[in-house]
Amino acid sequence: MQNDSRDIILNKIRKGLESAQPFFDESIPEGEPVFNFSSDTQEIVFAQELQKIGGKFIFCLNYKEFVSNLSILMEQESWSSIYCADRYLQNFLTEADVPFDNGQQAFDEVEVAITRCEYLGARTGSVLVSSAHDSGRRIYAYAPVHIVVAFTSQVCRNNTEAIEKLMEKYGDDLPSFFSFITGPSRTADIEKTLIMGAHGPRELYVFLMNDNEEL
Repeated sequence: MQNDSRDIILNKIRKGLESAQPFFDESIPEGEPVFNFSSDTQEIVFAQELQKIGGKFIFCLNYKEFVSNLSILMEQESWSSIYCADRYLQNFLTEADVPFDNGQQAFDEVEVAITRCEYLGARTGSVLVSSAHDSGRRIYAYAPVHIVVAFTSQVCRNNTEAIEKLMEKYGDDLPSFFSFITGPSRTADIEKTLIMGAHGPRELYVFLMNDNEEL
């Protein structure tokens, strides 16, 4: 049953990625919403948009698949360890024997970092992060490779909805820092040459996990 559910979800995502629909319609009347909302699920839309901007999307049916996929990725990329300051994630990395470090030296020499996020904005493939988690604020711009762990319940239609949910979540106690990450960092300011990782990660991975099994 689990494999059947996994195949159904992955097939929907694959089909969605093959037939992306435009969001903008120039013929809409004045005063009407500018962007169309896709009939696809928000998870599929997020996957489409993230990959358009150079991010990498991995869907995991449950925690076991997440650990398996993360371990495979680490082996493929020859990462001996990852930086993780988030105690919430550390517990599960330890349980799964996934090597990580969180010391100052590890931060100074960081190659790959893993964090949670607040919400995902489907329409732009954006990741909303904040300083409310143990990861703080520095790691989002410092690590050359950033791995984000998220759940399907965190996917919002757009960035506006993500901000609204953030404000509902924290009320008057908003984090001192929050920001959207939209794909790997890039710039073409110097001689119109595209440079990846200029102001943040050169690679962005988002592991999206089904809420049926939480971390």
